[in-house]
Amino acid sequence: MEEFILPILSEYISDFVWITDYDREDAFIKQIKSVETSGVLSCSKKHYEAWRLFRQSGADYCLVLEDDVMFEKDIDVKKEFSSLLNLINPDHTIISIGSGCNMHGKANGLTKEGAGRCGDSYILHKKYLDIWNDEECYTVAVTAFMNNILYDKKISWTYYEPTIFCQGSQNGTYCSNIRDF
Repeated sequence: MEEFILPILSEYISDFVWITDYDREDAFIKQIKSVETSGVLSCSKKHYEAWRLFRQSGADYCLVLEDDVMFEKDIDVKKEFSSLLNLINPDHTIISIGSGCNMHGKANGLTKEGAGRCGDSYILHKKYLDIWNDEECYTVAVTAFMNNILYDKKISWTYYEPTIFCQGSQNGTYCSNIRDF
């Protein structure tokens, strides 16, 4: 990520935060009773921590990237990221910008969808924080939890196409997958 993604995104984003706590070996993760694997629990906890840091920042938007994201092949990343930023408005509570789980929107640009893709890469608007309300759920993966709380509030995800990111653990670039542990 530091070598390929940050040099390009630093043109648009000034503050990057790495969440390195709560790996699968962490005592907090090990004590959670769940049917989910320690990898899924670790991933979920890191998303919750990212959201807490977002709340503390006072920013209007937050970009969340999992550590296995890669830029999609055959796209002009700067052009697409600029296009995306020009389309965003507060009506977009959450914008999925990756192709995790091989899900795609119905058209190029921003489209509302009933549920989210994988949580590999997305942008949150600050109003999401009030919907989330600092709850942590460890009975389902974080994206399922996000789907549930947004569904309860009748809020749609927004998909951006063409996708900007893909998951290296799902496309075979990285050999590990959090569900294997």
